[in-house]
Amino acid sequence: MNVFAPPLAIACALCAPASLVVPADPPVQEAAADAEVWSQEELEAVSERIRVQVEELRGRAFQRDVAVRLMDKEGLVQVLLDEFAEDYSDQKIAGIDVTARMLGLLPPDADYKQATLDFVRDQVGGFYLPGTDTFYLMESFTGGVAKVILSHELTHALDDQHFDLDASLQARLGNSDAALAFMAVVEGTASVLMTQWATQHVVDGEISMADMQEADRAQAQSLEDAPRYLWLPLLAPYIAGMQFLVEEDSVLAAGMKIARAARDGTPIPYDEAYADPPRSSEQVLHPEKYWDPAQRDEPRQIEFALEGDLPEGWEILHEDVLGELVLGILTVPYSERGGVTMSQEAVMGVAYTHDASAGWGGDRVALLGHEDQRFLRLVTVWDSPRDAGEFYGAMLVLLPDLEEQLKAVANAEVTSAKARRRTLRLEYGERDDEVVLTLAFGMRKSVVKDLDAALQHRERPAR
Repeated sequence: MNVFAPPLAIACALCAPASLVVPADPPVQEAAADAEVWSQEELEAVSERIRVQVEELRGRAFQRDVAVRLMDKEGLVQVLLDEFAEDYSDQKIAGIDVTARMLGLLPPDADYKQATLDFVRDQVGGFYLPGTDTFYLMESFTGGVAKVILSHELTHALDDQHFDLDASLQARLGNSDAALAFMAVVEGTASVLMTQWATQHVVDGEISMADMQEADRAQAQSLEDAPRYLWLPLLAPYIAGMQFLVEEDSVLAAGMKIARAARDGTPIPYDEAYADPPRSSEQVLHPEKYWDPAQRDEPRQIEFALEGDLPEGWEILHEDVLGELVLGILTVPYSERGGVTMSQEAVMGVAYTHDASAGWGGDRVALLGHEDQRFLRLVTVWDSPRDAGEFYGAMLVLLPDLEEQLKAVANAEVTSAKARRRTLRLEYGERDDEVVLTLAFGMRKSVVKDLDAALQHRERPAR
């Protein structure tokens, strides 16, 4: 799967922040100091009971049994490694890695694959593997925390049986923004239902506030150390996905609406969102641009076309759509791109977009290469010239940092003489609602000129 929308199993290694699921004034309990590891039989019994509760909350029935497996942490990580290897070829990883570093989304010396796996390794507690009807749980998770994870992952299993989650994600290959938007439906649905399940069972005493606090503490450190580029696209489908489904623009308002829906029996439009999923992170971050027909804002499709041949030996290594959420990261000052503590207060305060990325219309990025030379072009289109100007202005402020980033990446990738051959251009396109960023290293200006002429872009007409 794509860089900004990882495979479902990897995304689910990060269960939604537990602090979001508890009501305002739950009965205070203490978690067991030394919880025993569940046996396979105990896990299956708990899973079966929660499965029935998930069916009732979701309003749909399971079509097949779901297997549940206890594993130690290394076993879980190995399953994720195998899943990662299946979805990410070495060439794809290399393209993602260089693209992210050239754009300044990762530190210049970062290793995208290792950073992602280290990040997930720290977070893993359990996940559902789509297409297998199998859920995996780390054996050290028991009691309330495990039950909350089960309610979330069994929701995935149920939805997978009805909507074929993996096929839907595969259909969005080459467009990470569309994949992330679909993930917001998947994770938003499971998080809403998990919130409703946990609220009910905190009130009746089955799970405790201490369980949730312990889950928060377990997640906090690795997220504090992780680049925003890694954690924000993983967090957004959970939190922004919940807000999208209930059409609210804050975590607090969404939580209150979810609680009311559970109490009053108000339906939440899970199936409607699955039947016609949002097509961009913009629609998720601004729910009115999806749910309100009068404000529906479909993404504009940008595509690259070759006018003649590329210079000899050159090829397109990677293409993708970044979307409003990732352009929001791109336009954040470098000093503000750090991690986050997974506390209720911190999560509620996370911003997924801002003025420089709002008003997104569409984009496409392409990475070209020959030997150790790299050429990157990002084309963005906006809802209005003013929106384009806000993005242009934010990027203009960041150009000195981006120039230092490009210099560091070039020095790491090519010989010192070639590293001095760098190109950085920020410019308006042929229209005043279009902004183009070009980055290159390792080649003479004449080659940059030839690539400029060969790589053209156009907007595909709306259907």
